[in-house]
Amino acid sequence: MEKLKLTANILFSGIGCQERGLENSGVVALDVLAVSEIDKDAILGYAAIHKGFTQEMVNGYTSYPDEEEMVKELIDKNIGFNPEKGEAYNWNRNRNDREYEIRKHWLANRLCHNLGDINRIEALPMADFWSCSFPCTDISCAGKGKGMEEDSGTRSSLVWQAIRLLEKAVQDGTQPEYIMFENVKDLLRKFRQDFENILAALHRLGYKTYWDVVNAKDCGIPQTRKRVFIVCIREETGLGRYTFPIPFECSMKIGDILSPCTDKSHPIHDKRLVMLLDMLSGSSVPSGMVLPVVQNIPINEKTEKKHYPAQRLTPAQCFQLMGLTQEDADKCRKLGIADSQICRQAGNGIVTNCVQLLGEHLYKLVKDPSFVCTDERMNGRTAVTEIYDQMYMETA
Repeated sequence: MEKLKLTANILFSGIGCQERGLENSGVVALDVLAVSEIDKDAILGYAAIHKGFTQEMVNGYTSYPDEEEMVKELIDKNIGFNPEKGEAYNWNRNRNDREYEIRKHWLANRLCHNLGDINRIEALPMADFWSCSFPCTDISCAGKGKGMEEDSGTRSSLVWQAIRLLEKAVQDGTQPEYIMFENVKDLLRKFRQDFENILAALHRLGYKTYWDVVNAKDCGIPQTRKRVFIVCIREETGLGRYTFPIPFECSMKIGDILSPCTDKSHPIHDKRLVMLLDMLSGSSVPSGMVLPVVQNIPINEKTEKKHYPAQRLTPAQCFQLMGLTQEDADKCRKLGIADSQICRQAGNGIVTNCVQLLGEHLYKLVKDPSFVCTDERMNGRTAVTEIYDQMYMETA
């Protein structure tokens, strides 16, 4: 099977859930040319997960520039900027491991081809595919509701910086064939007009847009995490209609990730766990705490006596609930990233299974119409055909 080979720019890359999801599809091969990220711990995580970055590599690298030059590059890219306080990170502060930390972060940024703060990027390299998972801080139900209007200065309004870069690419003739935007479901509620404005801008720049709400539990992960995805296809490609995955029953259960409690002093019965997780539904993820919105645990005679500990999720468990692996979490920990930061990065990511299915459907559209996507196989091709036919009738 010949894969769909795409060069890519990943904006707001985080730890690279977008990249991992497309890789897991088995039919899309990405060559990431550049990423844009300012969270210094997320950049380390991305380098560890996708570039095999280790402490040994930091110690063994022999071509570092002088410290002043490395610090200047990190500052110029605005690495470590704290959006909540509006403060740049002080790379010149005195600390015992200062030289090692500067080298580690400088090398990680180089390995990831990180361009840094999207506000400071003049143009992106020519690539087939862009991914844009812009901050949800000001539009999520757990946020401050500041919105995302263009030039408002909010973190969520950074999506317009991506549009600015796309406008520049169109002017230069270097625009991508495909783009994927992702954000919280609240984008369709209080901020619906901003959502429509984004679609209008994309249409103006020559893209057909398709959007839907995709739930993680409908893609094979036991977590009710609903996200809006916009798939954009350049009109000049002449491709037909893009179709989104059809929900299928999740065979994995939350008990496959959590471990029953051996200490019964503070147990949580799985029914109670469901209630607690439902209460957290839609909220942001406190550092190191339980990821929100996990699907209901089936209660039956075999499981009703299981108990789960009243404790925080481990980094590995947080990663598994996003479709990542324990090995990924271990790579981050070995690089010196704190557990709380690893859990936070998982909460800020995209469920990789959702992106995997989106990638499969892109492959089906672009390369092989006969390809059977995972959701089609799980639902049965006849049933899926009937669903698609009904969708076309409703949108005709």
